[in-house]
Amino acid sequence: MISTFPRCLSFLSLSFLAVALSPVAKADLVYVTGGTSIYSWDTSTNAISLVTNVGVTLDSLTFDTNNNIIYSRIGDNTLGLYNFGTNSNSVIATVGSGAADLALDPGGNFVLVSDAFTTTIDRVSLATHAVTSFNVGVRPDGITFDNAGHLYAVLSLNEVAQLDPTTFAVIATISTPLQPDGISFDALTGKLYVASDSGGFYTVTLGATGAPVSQTFTNLGLVVDGVAASGNLLYLV
Repeated sequence: MISTFPRCLSFLSLSFLAVALSPVAKADLVYVTGGTSIYSWDTSTNAISLVTNVGVTLDSLTFDTNNNIIYSRIGDNTLGLYNFGTNSNSVIATVGSGAADLALDPGGNFVLVSDAFTTTIDRVSLATHAVTSFNVGVRPDGITFDNAGHLYAVLSLNEVAQLDPTTFAVIATISTPLQPDGISFDALTGKLYVASDSGGFYTVTLGATGAPVSQTFTNLGLVVDGVAASGNLLYLV
């Protein structure tokens, strides 16, 4: 998965692509997981810098409200925290099998974790580190909130679902059959962007109640694992 600071987009490789959504581009500092490490990408200079090596295979990352990095350690099914001030890593919770995509809740109190080797999504308290699991019935992958607090997840590698943010029950779905993976919401366009392992990304339009109502696919001819929206740009891995 990969993320722009202070939000996160993180992925498992270090090949990046930026796609402009409007004529005006801007420079971002992007943070990316690669193997057992976290890197920063300065898009103004195109420089990649090592932030930290954790020693365990990583999947995704996000930022908490203190701008610490929260990352999923898929290698041992835990969540880690990197503190910029102390340049230190710590394990904060043990979650389900296949700890993968992450999303910070709008209040900044919890982080959600998709357990991609199971059918559950975990909600982890950042205050107490308590873990609550919700069974969504199928494999979850990408997960995100929009700016109105609606919750979305990629399910079963073939659809995007709006979920109840309290019960995690499915409210509405839209078919995205070309193996969707990561997902990101962009407040500027008001749309969801969904990475596709089958060659590009989906743009999903939302209705008045937050339900996904239509989608279009952009074929890049490239396997896309993760996506992060930042105003007028998409960052893809």
